[in-house]
Amino acid sequence: MQKFFLSRIFNKAGPPLHLIWFLTAKCNLACYHCFYYPRDLDNSNELSFEEAQKVILKLPSLLSISLTGGEPFLREDLFEIIKLLSKKNVAKNIVLFSNGFDTEDILKITEKIVSSCLKTNIFIGISIDGFEEEHDKYRNKKGSYRRAISTLEGLKKLENNFSNL
Repeated sequence: MQKFFLSRIFNKAGPPLHLIWFLTAKCNLACYHCFYYPRDLDNSNELSFEEAQKVILKLPSLLSISLTGGEPFLREDLFEIIKLLSKKNVAKNIVLFSNGFDTEDILKITEKIVSSCLKTNIFIGISIDGFEEEHDKYRNKKGSYRRAISTLEGLKKLENNFSNL
């Protein structure tokens, strides 16, 4: 499989190597710079798990897939989606982008993912828009910077226990 990806770097013909999938428009922040803002985020028209499953089963082998949103950790079926991606070996690397606001939930879900998907590398990206005052202003929520930093610190501790994180 590595030879396939190496050859695709030099030979541009063929399926994509990377997919960015916006899993949801739902978010717990109202960032001024987000292309979803301002919108009724409770009505995001996201794919159901059954629809997401159909997409996953048709995906070609990828080098990586990025799952984003909105806030992907707000999807109740995020674990199931990632577990299916890992089981079907769609991508060796799965990247999740988050605002880091719900520290406890993010750490709990991440631990569940990395302990269940041991053959998949999981990367978590936490968005930071500047120092505290600037970040909180852009995120439209006081305390969002401190919560994002707390999430990063928690992820760093988790990283010590899981080689795939």
